[in-house]
Amino acid sequence: AVENAQATEEQFLLWRIHGGLGRLYYAIGRQPETEAEFTHARELVAELADTVPDRELRDNFLRQAHERISSSL
Repeated sequence: AVENAQATEEQFLLWRIHGGLGRLYYAIGRQPETEAEFTHARELVAELADTVPDRELRDNFLRQAHERISSSL
């Protein structure tokens, strides 16, 4: 999934994939991989947020994306 999202430049999917991988690694107790995936997801979210011109929409996107990344922890 990561390779396909990268190849098609689907950033909006890529951050969700990395967030899901982070939750998976968390569930199986692999902390270094958990943090790496969550960090990558947050970086992608920040890049996407930079493209949203409306501040309120951008802030809402950031809040909800960060909640989604760390959900189930």
